[in-house]
Amino acid sequence: APQLERVHERLRPDYVHDWIANPKRFVPYTGMPVNIPYGAPVSQELYAGTSEQQLDALTDLLMHFDLFAKRNLSLEAFLQDPPTGEPGTAQPGAAPSAPAEAAGVAEPAARDSAALGSPQSPVALE
Repeated sequence: APQLERVHERLRPDYVHDWIANPKRFVPYTGMPVNIPYGAPVSQELYAGTSEQQLDALTDLLMHFDLFAKRNLSLEAFLQDPPTGEPGTAQPGAAPSAPAEAAGVAEPAARDSAALGSPQSPVALE
């Protein structure tokens, strides 16, 4: 998949618009479908408008995806250090805790790999 955050650096807006409108015009053998057929707008509940307005909006989003992602998809909240005193965090000068196996807790890697193969897991591998 293309890196959407760099589309604005590599492609011109008019090319992106025309590619989305009809990719087979540029590369006849492409597997990319026409997602917004001319005169037949799609997903009115997502973005109401004509097919041309939807193409313009999608082009605008792609040309500004880096700003959109920074504003709406920030990972900072997930990357912060846990507050001190939380279980699993070491306190300065405190004795190390007992190994996880001794406490009957599976190591995270073992727990995650067991969950991946579990039929109850939402991320079960096929």
